[in-house]
Amino acid sequence: MVDNKFIQCNACGTKINLRIQVGAYDIPFHIQCPTCQSTMHGKVYIEEYNINVENADVTNCDDKEFYSVELSAEFPTRKSNIQKARRG
Repeated sequence: MVDNKFIQCNACGTKINLRIQVGAYDIPFHIQCPTCQSTMHGKVYIEEYNINVENADVTNCDDKEFYSVELSAEFPTRKSNIQKARRG
């Protein structure tokens, strides 16, 4: 299963979609804001399904375009890219 959460960079406000592969292992991550290059890091805790992130806040996003990062502890993932929202 893949879940989508959004974080917002505390330095510049850029929203980033975290596409999280929910599996058996916690997922530590370090990402760089594509706009201001600030480092955001944290961990997805699978057991409680909780996200702990520093230098960013978990948020909602209604933007039509946003950056996306795939996170998985079990499978290879793509690097960050820009996505267009699919409204249907």
